[in-house]
Amino acid sequence: MLCKVFELRGSATLEAVALRHNELDADCVEAIKPGLAMATSLRSLDLSRNYLGDAGASSLVDVLPQLTSLTSLNLAGNAIGETGLLMLAAGVETVRLEHLDLSENVITTPAAVKAVGRCFATPLKKARARSISCESAADTVRHLCTGLQEGLEDLDVSGNRLDKPAMTCLIRALPCAGKSLSRAVVWTRCSFSDEEWCEVLQEAIDTLPLCPLLASLVLSPPVSPAIAALDMKLQQLLAERRT
Repeated sequence: MLCKVFELRGSATLEAVALRHNELDADCVEAIKPGLAMATSLRSLDLSRNYLGDAGASSLVDVLPQLTSLTSLNLAGNAIGETGLLMLAAGVETVRLEHLDLSENVITTPAAVKAVGRCFATPLKKARARSISCESAADTVRHLCTGLQEGLEDLDVSGNRLDKPAMTCLIRALPCAGKSLSRAVVWTRCSFSDEEWCEVLQEAIDTLPLCPLLASLVLSPPVSPAIAALDMKLQQLLAERRT
C-alpha cells in the first residue's frame, strides 16, 4: 500500500512525507526505500510514533544519502536504541538537516548517549530530544551540549530527568549557538531544592546577555516564595526581548 502511494504521487515531486502514528516497522521502511530513494525533492520526513526500532533506523540510513534535499527528520518515539542511533549518527552527516527530532527513544548505554551527541553536532536550526525514557538523560544532554553549534535557533530537551549539574551545563552551553538561538525549552522532571533552583535561575540570567536573540527560555521552576524574585526577573528580561 505504501509503495503504491509513492507510485501514484510520483516520488520525484514529493516535498513532504508524514507517516506518524501508522504502526510502521522495519519491514515497512524496507518497502518504501525504493520510493524514498527517488524522492530527490523531499524536504521533510516524519516517521514519528511508529515501531521502527534499531532495524528500521538502520534501514532508513541506507537511503539518506539519496535524499539530497532533506532538511527535516522526525524519528521521535520509535524505540530506537544503541545500534540504530550509532547508524543514525553516521547517516545524518550525509544530509544537510536543519531539524532533527530524536525524542522519546531508548538511550541507555554510553555508546547510545555519545551517538545522540554526534547526531546533534551537525549544523541544525531545530534540535529535539524530549522525554528520553532512561536514567541517562542527564548524560545525554551533557553530550548534546558539547555539540551545540552556531546557527541553532530552537532547542527542546524538555521532560527529561536532568539533575542540577546537567541543567547548569546546558544553560552554560546555550551561547555556543551564537547569536541565532531564540527559543530553548529545558524543564526537568527532577526535583531541586529552592537553593539549587536559585542557582539555576541566576545562571540563566547571567547567560542571557550572551544570547541576544533568546526571547523564550522555559525552565518551569516550582512556585516558591524563595525563588519567585529570580524567576520574575528572568521572565521580565525575556518579555522585554519580545516587545
